[in-house]
Amino acid sequence: MTPVGGAVGSTAARIRQVLVVDDHRVWCDALAYGLDGRHGVACAEVAHTLTEARTRLMSTPVNGALVDVCLPDGSGLELIAPLLAADPTCRVVMISAHPRPDLKREALALGAVALLAKEVSLTAVVAALRGGEVPAQRWEAQAAGRPGLTAREHEVLGLLAVGLDVRGIARQMGLSVYTVRDHVRALLAKLGAHSQLEAIVNAAQLGLVRLDGR
Repeated sequence: MTPVGGAVGSTAARIRQVLVVDDHRVWCDALAYGLDGRHGVACAEVAHTLTEARTRLMSTPVNGALVDVCLPDGSGLELIAPLLAADPTCRVVMISAHPRPDLKREALALGAVALLAKEVSLTAVVAALRGGEVPAQRWEAQAAGRPGLTAREHEVLGLLAVGLDVRGIARQMGLSVYTVRDHVRALLAKLGAHSQLEAIVNAAQLGLVRLDGR
């Protein structure tokens, strides 16, 4: 007969212990409450800033993390490396109120396993943390319908969005004014715009650029 202590220990070993990091305290606490271990995932600790999260990591071993990208004292992406250094098997799931394809690529390149929108269900969060299949997200479906821009066009678009004119972009990128104008013309065509301002507005609506400086 298996001792009670042994049974509990083996069960605990199968439960992924998760650090939840988000500055929205009500949302964070509600999510932590939902991760109660019944589905193989339990909230081990909660933190609301990068600093708090780093402190929690020093005292509490975890093998899973759900981390908001935008935190009051920095980017949640900065936590991926220390989480994986502490436990290479840790499943790091990033969340964002404004997910974008480029943000997902950056998170995955750093070692995260997924980028989820905050609107996803608890079921999707648990699936990502456990290693199961994550249902298709609405923002990814929307991204699939966006115009295909080249890397150069993305860069030009980003510089237009922060207020640079064609000459300023040319200096910044080390290109000729004529080359930048060609990129701008291509952007206008792909974004269905008649002016640079309209192109920026259309791009923001498609989630290709952010207009809040983040």
